[in-house]
Formats: sequence, C-alpha cells, structure tokens
Amino acid sequence: MCHKGFRPFCKYRRTPCSSLIRLRSLVQIQVGPPTRPLAACAIDQAHLTETSDFVSFRIATVNGRSAQNKGFALFPRKIDGRYAALSRQDNENNYLMMSDDVRFWVETERIQEPERPWELMQLGNCGSPLETEAGWLVITHGVGPLRRYSLGAILLDAEDPLHVIGHLDEPLLEPNEGERDGYVPNVVYSCGSMIHGDKLVLPCGFSDVGAGIATVPLGDLLTRLTEK
Repeated sequence: MCHKGFRPFCKYRRTPCSSLIRLRSLVQIQVGPPTRPLAACAIDQAHLTETSDFVSFRIATVNGRSAQNKGFALFPRKIDGRYAALSRQDNENNYLMMSDDVRFWVETERIQEPERPWELMQLGNCGSPLETEAGWLVITHGVGPLRRYSLGAILLDAEDPLHVIGHLDEPLLEPNEGERDGYVPNVVYSCGSMIHGDKLVLPCGFSDVGAGIATVPLGDLLTRLTEK
C-alpha cells in the first residue's frame, strides 16, 4: 500500500507467492562488455559475484574490516575514480563505503540515522542506488514500532554521495491491512528497483506470503526529495 502522501500517483499490484508476475515489456537486462565489470555485479556478504554475459560467473572473497555487513549494495559506476557502496555496519544506520579495490573495503562514513517514527529502530538500503539527473536515488527500509517495515527514499549528490540532498518524511510504501499477516508479519520489503522510462518500478514482498510491484512517477518522487 502506498503511503497517503503518494497514493495519488503510486500504482501497486500484488500477488500471492504462488503466482507469476510477467513483465516482459518492462524488465531489461543490459550486459556490459568485459571492460565494464560493474554492469552486472553483486555482493553477498563476504563474496563478490561478477559476470559480463550471465553465462559464466566469477566468485571472489571480499575483505577488509568493512566487508562484513548485511546490507552491501554497490553503486553502478565509480565515483571520482573509486568504487562506492552502501552498507549497514551497525544494524541501525546507513553508511557509504569507498574503495580503490572492489574486493577490499575499509573506509566507511555514516550518511543516515533513524529520525522518524516509522524508522526509529533501524534503517537499511533496498538495493543499489539508481542514477538520476537529480542525484543518486536510494530506496531505503525503516523499522518502526512493533517491527513494522516500511519503505522510504533518500537522494544523494551525484558526485559527492556523502551529501544527502533530501529524504522523505513519510513512507513511500507501507503494509496495508491485507499484507500484515504472514510468516514475518507487518512487513513490506524490497531488494532492488529500476527506472523504466519516467517511472520507478519497485518490486517488493510482504510478510513473506506474497509479492507485488509498485510504480511511482519518477519526477514526482524527485520533486518530493528536492523540496526545501
């Protein structure tokens, strides 16, 4: 369910886990040449999986004192010649990590702390940042009272992602009455999103019993994030 502040322009479709969501006209996978290994690159805890063709894969260990964390999300390109990633070092706040070596991470800076009631217990990211003309769009998750999980968003400066341009004061997406009961109740969660045309496409799961796809006009969301 979209928060009331976004309900006028946020569309949402949900389905049980046993159903199949087809998005043939929507989902596009772009495979970069070998000279651009970040075209398809994901970190799972302490391992980095790389591919340039989705046929063969290379798995390598990720090292450094900042590599051991749950919410590791790479930026899709280098920033000022360095690799960048989001993380959650302390299970509570959102951090930015920078490195010259994609397999070795040491530097971390906190960029977001829980401030609002719906994210008071902890924050995290929902996948890699999305580059827009206004900056890096980051979908976040926040945990509030009764461990209610909601989705939010922040906007980071394109060349200095330590600078948070804006954030939503209210959830972008939160569980509605029909999504609150399940194996892990009172939760909406996402592991990634994409920009398609002028829309943000946000797949998400709810309470470990079903999945849905929300779409949000990108311009409206960026306007909210850049309002002073």
